[in-house]
Amino acid sequence: MDRLSILFAGAGDDGLHISDIAAGLPGQWSVAHASGPDEVLGEIEHGRFDVLLLSAAQTNGNLAGMLTRLRAHGSDAPSVLVTGVPDHATGANLMRHGARDYLVRGQDDREAVLHALGSIAERRTLERALVVSEQRVTQVLDTVTRAKREWEGTFDAITNPIFLHDADYRIIRANTAYQQLTGLPFEEIIGRPYFTLFPKQDGPLQDDGAGSGREVRDQTERRIFRTRTFRFDETAACRYTVWIFEDITGMKLAEENLQELFLGTVKSLSRAIDAKSAWTAGHSDRVTRYAVLIGRLAGLSDEELRTVELAGLLHDVGKLGTFDAILDKKGVLTPEEYEIIKQHPLRGAELLTPIRQMNHIIPAVRHHHERYDGEGYPDGLKAGKIPYMARILAVADAFDSMTGWRPYRRTFNRGEAIEELRSCSGTQFDPELAESFIAAISRDDLPRVA
Repeated sequence: MDRLSILFAGAGDDGLHISDIAAGLPGQWSVAHASGPDEVLGEIEHGRFDVLLLSAAQTNGNLAGMLTRLRAHGSDAPSVLVTGVPDHATGANLMRHGARDYLVRGQDDREAVLHALGSIAERRTLERALVVSEQRVTQVLDTVTRAKREWEGTFDAITNPIFLHDADYRIIRANTAYQQLTGLPFEEIIGRPYFTLFPKQDGPLQDDGAGSGREVRDQTERRIFRTRTFRFDETAACRYTVWIFEDITGMKLAEENLQELFLGTVKSLSRAIDAKSAWTAGHSDRVTRYAVLIGRLAGLSDEELRTVELAGLLHDVGKLGTFDAILDKKGVLTPEEYEIIKQHPLRGAELLTPIRQMNHIIPAVRHHHERYDGEGYPDGLKAGKIPYMARILAVADAFDSMTGWRPYRRTFNRGEAIEELRSCSGTQFDPELAESFIAAISRDDLPRVA
């Protein structure tokens, strides 16, 4: 604990025995002595005191004048005055001039002075603690204010649109990028439910985490953003969620261009496959369209339909390793030649295996000649063991083969092809897929193909 300092202005001839009083003070006090008003003022100019003990004898009887001079010198130390005048009016006048306490000299001078000093010590200790606390609070507030200012500057400098909403989904903070994205002034953004602005939707997401990874477009539909959300639960009633938007327009455009290039390359490869034989031109394209129709009737997702499309275009890629003489043969194939033809699903799977982007279509390519009754090739899979997309391709491939021209057999008309599909439903083909395709053919819902 810091020590308290006291300045005595008194002598034995007025009844104040400094040595007796000093001996009665606790160890927290340090004591200085002055004789007369000028010496008191000199001590004050050179040091700071927590209390002044003044007697009328040492101030030439003018205690009020002494208090005025002390204030003029900037002293804020509380003063305890000792006088022999038992006059309440005099005491009140001295208190108005700044005295903290007023004592009338008597037989208990020492105890009275010690009691007054004890009270002052308690007040001064509390005052010092309050000053220290105020300084610490000020430092904390300065730190918080500086951190807030730096955070706001950083928040607004971020080029990604960001906003923060509370537990009621109302925006409580947004950066400049988000304000520019909405096209509204800040006063029209703050306090509004986020789902009425951007990203606009019917209501709030029940799970804030569900906002992450979504792709949303701006009002012009030209810019695409990927969202990230982070929730902070301070208490059950104090929850905040931050939304960050990453502009992925350029990346999505590059992905689309790359996908178009990829699909174009696949289609060129598909045409090269069909060009291996004069009578299979357009076969892969037609099988693909039929397969996509069957997949759509079966309720496949858009992503699954893209897989069906890719598998349809490349289902016969294994024929690139088959001799042209066998593919172009106009007569019936020998058993040996037929065994070679039957290898093309395996060859196709082998060709696609090194291409990571093609791995998901390999099961369909490998197994599109399996039969529902388990009598197909190359692995003799049966019913549900056959990959679903391979079962789709089996129906589409068979229909196009039956209705397409071949030099070694007559071409089936649509009705004959339907009857063949129906008669082989449950043996060669998945019955549900075959029946849905037959229904589409009967309604003339087939896609237009070359």
